[in-house]
Amino acid sequence: MTIWTFFDYVSPAGNDLIDKWVDRLSVSDRSDLETLLRILSRQKTWAANDFKWLSGKKYQGLGEIRFRSQQGTPLRLIGTKTDTPNHFVFLIGCSHRGTKYDPADALDMAVKHRKAVLNGAVVCKYGDT
Repeated sequence: MTIWTFFDYVSPAGNDLIDKWVDRLSVSDRSDLETLLRILSRQKTWAANDFKWLSGKKYQGLGEIRFRSQQGTPLRLIGTKTDTPNHFVFLIGCSHRGTKYDPADALDMAVKHRKAVLNGAVVCKYGDT
């Protein structure tokens, strides 16, 4: 039974940024991500190795779904909950090593996208584009 529904942030230009990021992953990494999201969608709470809320006042309300590429690179889908129960919106995809994100401004972009989503920006159901 699915508990969570996932959505993607859509830029003002109409681009599904998450879909574009996922398309750049290898086939095996995409498969691993899809498996993880299928598992998470059926769990009320998410384990710490799969999900972590970001710390710091600036990043309040942002969390990251965590997984590794087949080459061992830590990959992240940064997102936020919405006012609708059990809806989670992916805001940006990135890689993360230590304190460095790629793209370097991933967290700042996530903050900007979250603000847009909370103000009514367009989202689409994950995997529907």
